[in-house]
Amino acid sequence: MSEKDLASVALVAASIPGKLRWLDTEGVGAMLGYSTAQVRDRLSQREDFPKPARIDGGHPRWKASEIDEWMERQRAKAA
Repeated sequence: MSEKDLASVALVAASIPGKLRWLDTEGVGAMLGYSTAQVRDRLSQREDFPKPARIDGGHPRWKASEIDEWMERQRAKAA
């Protein structure tokens, strides 16, 4: 894929509203300030953490809006 193609993909991805985005483990970590290992080994194992989607047994993907809602619930509990 050329640099021009990659730039086009990045523009399209950036234009997708956050509530419609799906994140991989690294993306969830970046959103929450955790490492990929912390997301994989700790957060994703919690009962109250959103369950990921897996297409054809692939890598887990979380809906960004569900991660955001979970974080808001954590903040409300701490208040």
